[in-house]
Amino acid sequence: MRSVFKSGLVLAAAAPAAILAGGFLYLSASATSPSFLHYDLTLKDGDLNILQVQGHVFGAAGRNTSITAPAGGFEKIQPLNFTARDSEGGLLEVDNENGGWTVHNGRKDFTYAYEVVLTIEDRYSPDIKGMLSMLNVDRCRIFGRDIFIAPDDGCPGRVIVDVGIFPEYDIRSEWPTVGGRMIVADANRLPLTVFVSGNYRYIESDVMGTEIGLAIAGDWSFEDDELLFVIKRIVSKEIALFGSSPHRKHLFICDANPVRGGRGFDYYGVHFAGCIVLLLDPAIDGSDLFDTQMSIIAHEFFHNWNGEAIRPDSDDFLWFVEGATVYYSYMVLLSLDIITESQYESKRETIASRYMNNPYLNEVPVGSAANVDLSDKDMVNLLYDGGFLVSESLDRKVRELTDGRNGLIDVLKYMYDNADEWNGVDDDVLIESINRVCGHDLSRFLQVLVREPAPELPLENHVSS
Repeated sequence: MRSVFKSGLVLAAAAPAAILAGGFLYLSASATSPSFLHYDLTLKDGDLNILQVQGHVFGAAGRNTSITAPAGGFEKIQPLNFTARDSEGGLLEVDNENGGWTVHNGRKDFTYAYEVVLTIEDRYSPDIKGMLSMLNVDRCRIFGRDIFIAPDDGCPGRVIVDVGIFPEYDIRSEWPTVGGRMIVADANRLPLTVFVSGNYRYIESDVMGTEIGLAIAGDWSFEDDELLFVIKRIVSKEIALFGSSPHRKHLFICDANPVRGGRGFDYYGVHFAGCIVLLLDPAIDGSDLFDTQMSIIAHEFFHNWNGEAIRPDSDDFLWFVEGATVYYSYMVLLSLDIITESQYESKRETIASRYMNNPYLNEVPVGSAANVDLSDKDMVNLLYDGGFLVSESLDRKVRELTDGRNGLIDVLKYMYDNADEWNGVDDDVLIESINRVCGHDLSRFLQVLVREPAPELPLENHVSS
């Protein structure tokens, strides 16, 4: 980790001069320097949740530079008061069109600045995906997709981000950090970057050569290291299932869930590249660390493989991305004795009952359910519950066909090991992978379960060995 910090800081120090011009700290780069980006993030108005973002472009190659949200950026980002200045602080001409900006920089390095309002949705909206970034009086949780815009031709090499929102605190991220500085691998990773700053407690450990960090805020009925212990056990088991992790470091962020009850959900988990956000019910009891609620950890971490490395071709495959992940989140807890078989049986009975009583059951196939609008809990439940039961049926079928030698997890591992063969996975890839693992064509079996409404799913309990 320390050597990575050094290489990133050397890159910053390579700029030969620092000039304070027009209120902007500008680092001048020579004409032969490779291009790279440097951001400064500061708090402009804490009451209105407004961040000031300054982006410094070094080694600019074109006469005109387009600035847009990087691929994967959040469509709701609306930067305000965009301006650009040259190395001497003079204003540059800027065109604003098609949701982006074109800076007429004449092949010279420049600085651009804009403001972002972090509260994209009301904090108590059921649409939690629209308000994952949070700015509080004592801490912040920032998702890169909500704040970053960058040159659309990209800048090779690392991106330096200096965070001055809570300058007395270190920032924490999956990326290397030191003090208030973070080193992101490249501009394309900016939307997937998550960091916290402010009043978070931080502990870390190593699991099978993978660094695990936990940033946690607030008061809970359990100790921080008790939660980390459960996280480490789950991480260890899931890495062992696949043989490796897609990331060298994983950051877990634990906060109180601002959206609870009613049409919302008491527990939210979000997988975002190497970061896992856990928004838990503040009333969670310490004993719940050994109950089915901890499936939220197993679920989101499992998405490192099923969802990220094994990337769906379209939303039509979300039934498997979510369903198989739900299924194995409980299988992992069960295998680790974090939950007992009776706890699992009770949870499974709830899932099966909810599925059978879902108002969409006779209208919408499991494979057509979507979780785009989390305010529709019935549709979300059809996706997750139906996907769980289909995945359980697939696991049982593969085990029957191979006399117990293989299960659905072996199919997933095959898909992970061969992910480079496909641009994205879908039902056809799953069918092909099952065929490779057990030598049988389950296309019709899958068609009935996933693409036809109200499939005859087995509702009795089935626990994998």
